[in-house]
Amino acid sequence: MKRISTIHAFFETAMRQAGAVALRWRLSPGRWSALTVVVGDARKHLAALIALDHEAALREARACGAKAGTVEALCVDPVFLDRIGHAVDEVNRGLASYETIKKFRLLPVQFGVESGELTPTLKLRRKAVNERFAREIEELFGDPARDLLAGS
Repeated sequence: MKRISTIHAFFETAMRQAGAVALRWRLSPGRWSALTVVVGDARKHLAALIALDHEAALREARACGAKAGTVEALCVDPVFLDRIGHAVDEVNRGLASYETIKKFRLLPVQFGVESGELTPTLKLRRKAVNERFAREIEELFGDPARDLLAGS
């Protein structure tokens, strides 16, 4: 019985990871994103770290009426976040609940070889991303009760 449970858990994890890769490609590159990293392995839901393409994000912000003038400010601008939220909702449409991105975080950085997030062949170094953005990832999976208290 334990062996069946272990095999089931393995396939469930593999399917979730395959879904995360598909989601990553559906979200980036976009009109405003340079690269999206879907996180959520061994978590209750999926979330995304979205690294913004600086020029494209600023163009998109002007188009949607966001007042922020810098990429850092765009990451917290409510109008821009709403615009990106609609794009994430569009990607989620038609997917099973376990495949959808529940939360996302905009990053004012672009991943690169020099900064360690990409290999020389431009493949994502997931471990480096997880280490560099550990705080942001934990915030995406934070305690909902604590989040409600912090927001009020």
